[in-house]
Order: sequence, then structure tokens, then C-alpha cells
Amino acid sequence: MPADHDVLIIGAGLAGQRAALAAADAGASVAIMSKVHPVRSHSVAAAGGINAAVSPDDDWRSHAYDTVKGSDFLGDQDAIEIMCREAPAEVMHLEHIGVTFHRNESGAIDLRAFGGASMKRTAYVADITGQALLASRRRSNVTVEHRARSVGGSNYTIGRILSLVMRILFSYSPAPLRLASMAGLFTSFVAFALGTGVILHKLISGTNVPGWASMMVAMAFTNGMTVLIVSMIGEYTVRVLQQVSSAPTYAISRTLGRT
Repeated sequence: MPADHDVLIIGAGLAGQRAALAAADAGASVAIMSKVHPVRSHSVAAAGGINAAVSPDDDWRSHAYDTVKGSDFLGDQDAIEIMCREAPAEVMHLEHIGVTFHRNESGAIDLRAFGGASMKRTAYVADITGQALLASRRRSNVTVEHRARSVGGSNYTIGRILSLVMRILFSYSPAPLRLASMAGLFTSFVAFALGTGVILHKLISGTNVPGWASMMVAMAFTNGMTVLIVSMIGEYTVRVLQQVSSAPTYAISRTLGRT
């Protein structure tokens, strides 16, 4: 390893990488030494989130008190004060360099409560916060300016647009299956009510009911139950696939050979 670096950091976890970024931003030549690939460090296990008083209703002093209290008043209170006072700005910095923190309905960073906290102050990325932090520098947002077309026309015909809309509706959400389930349930319920009315009419008045009416009621009930059962199976399958696709991904630590 070259010996002309200004800073040598042992360990490529989140603390080591953040220190390396700070030193590099200050103009130092930095080297990181690690026994594993950086994205395989133990920081991946830090899945829950980061505590910081980023909410307008929160204050770093409350965060500091919760931290001191959680340590049974044995923690280094000077270090705790520095950490809690600088945490909000650090979380915003991480967001600016590409960490995709979970958002709430208003678009702000979502916060959840952790043990020992007096209020919600934990920013998170699903249950892979550590992994997302380690990979954040690999991502960036690019602003694109869409200019008016000067030559030719768009290839997006009405048919292609409708096809795209249908693909979006049926590929990314179980909502259509839920609507089909509700439609099947409603149809079956109406058919069952009509069938009950037909039977009661026969028993009470003694008059014969037209055969086509009885047949239509039976078909409606059967078809409604079929749609309901198939839609429930489809919705269950979609939810299983969503759970599998949202599972943590794994990074390649070493590549053997090249093709």
C-alpha cells in the first residue's frame, strides 16, 4: 500500500467511511484498511434507523436527556451532547448525498419510535438502514430538462399508453385483485339473497318460479364465488411476491475470475 497518505482509517464500517469522507472533504489523502468489503461490514446489522431530533416538535436536548437516561447516567455526557446536537444536520447531510430515508404522507422524512425515546425521532430505510447508508454514495439524483421535440413525433400512441396504464395497474399493486374480490363477494351476496327470495316465494305462495330465473340466480352465485376465490388466491400470491422482493439484497464481496 502506498505510504504517502495523510490519514489511514482502520475499518470500513459507517464510522470509518464517514470519517474518511470528512477527511477527504478537508483536503487530506485518505486510505481505508478493512478485512472485508465495505458493504459487508457489521454496519449492515444496524437495520433499525438513526436517532436525531429532525422533527420541528423535537429538540436535541430532549434527545440528549433520553440518551443519558438510557445509559443509566453512566454515558459520557459531553460526547452525548455533541452527538445529539449535531445529529439533525448529519441526517440531513446523509439525505442530501443519496440516502433514501422513508417518507411520510407529506414527503418529509418519516420518523418512528425506538426504545428509550420520549418521542418519534428515528429516521430509517425500511429494515435495511445500515445497508442503505453504506451504499448511499453510489446513488445520485440527476436533474433532467425536457425540451420540446424539434423533429419527428412521439412513439407513444394511444394503444401503447393504455397498455402502459394497464401494466402499471396490474403489475405494482394488488388493488385490482381486491376490487375483483369485492365484486365477486357482492355478486355472490346478491345472488344468495335472490335465491333465498325465490325459495321463500315458492314455499309461501306455492306458485312456480320460472326456470330461467332460478338458473340465472344459481349461475350468478357460482360465478361470483369463483371470481372471489380466484381473486383471493391472486392477492395472496401478489403479497407473497411483494414480501420477497422487499427482502434485503446482498452485495458481492469478491469476484473470482472474469468472463
